[in-house]
Amino acid sequence: MKKDSAATKRRAQEKSSLKSDDMDSSLESCVAIFLSKHKGDQSLGVFAAKLGIPKESLSRYINCEQSMTLGTLQKIANALGVKPNSILSNHKKRASG
Repeated sequence: MKKDSAATKRRAQEKSSLKSDDMDSSLESCVAIFLSKHKGDQSLGVFAAKLGIPKESLSRYINCEQSMTLGTLQKIANALGVKPNSILSNHKKRASG
């Protein structure tokens, strides 16, 4: 089973994601803050259903335990009626400030 787990983890890391070698985890933090604010008082399950993603994934994004693919970023942005760059806008401000 460990081989399967390691292979799955390796494949996940190879996918296109918001995190790359030249970026730190501040992108994940920015996404987590955005999602937490938009979640509000909703349960994880309700909010995840609105976003069209699994509850477990939403939890990992909010807790900065998982990088998000660009496709998922677009999907979440579409569900919330925002542009993907608005999700990352805090990161841009922090990086330049």
